Amino acid sequence: MGRMIRFELEKIVKRKVVLVCLAAVFGVLLFALERMPDSYTVKHEGKVIGNREAITYDRSVVEKYAGKLTDEKVQSILKEYGSIEDEQNKESNMLQGGISYLFSDQEGNWNGCTVKDAFPQLKEAPVIGYSQGFEDFSIFYSSFFMFLGVVIMIAIAPVFADEYTLHTDGLLLSTRNGRRKCVWAKVIASLLFALVLVVSVTCIIGWRYYDVFGISGADASIQITKRGMFEAVPVAMTCLESVFYTVLTGVTAMLLHTMIVIVVSIVSKNSFHAIITSAAIYFVPLCVSFVLENEVALKVFSLFPAPHTNTHLVLEFAVTLLPWLEVAIMAGMLLLICPVGKRLFLKHEVT
Repeated sequence: MGRMIRFELEKIVKRKVVLVCLAAVFGVLLFALERMPDSYTVKHEGKVIGNREAITYDRSVVEKYAGKLTDEKVQSILKEYGSIEDEQNKESNMLQGGISYLFSDQEGNWNGCTVKDAFPQLKEAPVIGYSQGFEDFSIFYSSFFMFLGVVIMIAIAPVFADEYTLHTDGLLLSTRNGRRKCVWAKVIASLLFALVLVVSVTCIIGWRYYDVFGISGADASIQITKRGMFEAVPVAMTCLESVFYTVLTGVTAMLLHTMIVIVVSIVSKNSFHAIITSAAIYFVPLCVSFVLENEVALKVFSLFPAPHTNTHLVLEFAVTLLPWLEVAIMAGMLLLICPVGKRLFLKHEVT
């Protein structure tokens, strides 16, 4: 069995198009992460500073007000920093981005909103801390997985469908080991490929963000960030917890995506049909999730892999049973895929 799994894994990896895709994934990833600190800018004393200097300055600004957010701290922050520096919020420090947009008007004056008004979903006031690295990690990680899903689709869609195209399916199943172990070997090899790829990308991204931002602010609330993207997260969540949920849902989403592509590959006539069908299943729920306003419908569509690239959905629904539902769905698919796949595969057996 081990030899068959290794053989199937080699077949996946050695395809030229897969090698090109893997080179593109890691090339784009390393390039983006290398340039990542350059995009971080803050205005200090009328001068725009960037890179690690901006990160150090921003961290020192936040540390002055670290701890639970109070109405008194809001007033002090508004008095010291006022409104945001620019419309895109790129040159504002974290307090200007995370506090001023909620509690001030365009002139930087207090808009009358209290901490309780700003975060009605929280039982206790959120905690201020340097959350920038954690916010950026969640956004970059989820977004990059859109690219990763396409690579998995290209690599896995031909696993069964190519056998039909090349007319080798019947030959494989005419052998004793082929009949007994071929389907299992292909499924396990596909999941191993996806898992190794996802874990490798996760480790590279995590290491780079740790190197640039460190882990200070891990106990801060994810609801207070420079971009203000996660103030609607419905429960108290620290920045470290947000990373955990982002990674958990990302990994489970890609493994579920792999299972879906395997099923499509089994029932498709050739690799082209498998890729087109997999792409439709992958992208349509994502497009729909951007226009849906019904929360129940959003939760249903969030079970599909691609909507996990929408970081808002990840953190707003991850605190529910979302990741565990996906694990349950994958387990159910795994129990069904081999007997069903074998039955479909046997239809092509050479007699």
